[in-house]
Amino acid sequence: IFDLVAGFAGRGFAIVIASNQSGIARGLYDEPTFTRFMDWMRAEFARHGAGIDGVYYAPTHASDGVGPYRRENAWRKPAPGMFLQAASDLALDLARSVGVGNQASDLEAGRAAGIGALFLFDPTAAAAMRQDDYWRVPRLGDIPALA
Repeated sequence: IFDLVAGFAGRGFAIVIASNQSGIARGLYDEPTFTRFMDWMRAEFARHGAGIDGVYYAPTHASDGVGPYRRENAWRKPAPGMFLQAASDLALDLARSVGVGNQASDLEAGRAAGIGALFLFDPTAAAAMRQDDYWRVPRLGDIPALA
């Protein structure tokens, strides 16, 4: 992942993490814990020459959330809110952006936001293959040549 991120950053791409965090919604951990983890993760990526330009997260869940975290949220994937906010904050051209995820909801959110190139990381796939409007890839290292 470090090589992938550093490679795209070197090509002028902004690096953004957009993550549903139902663990916060369910009370398994709190937002300060998540923030500390993201701070650590940003430092690790920077240490490997792969800076992260933005972190966006949705700490809610419409049915399993606890207290104020039990609600609909336009940021929670498959909604495109995190991507749209990142585009606004960082002046991103989503049509020229690349989205990498590991769940169908990641692809749905990317489509809804208008992300130009979508990749589903699936280590069980036999080989990189085009499926409809996205690529299914068994290795992250497959992505740069296809994007």
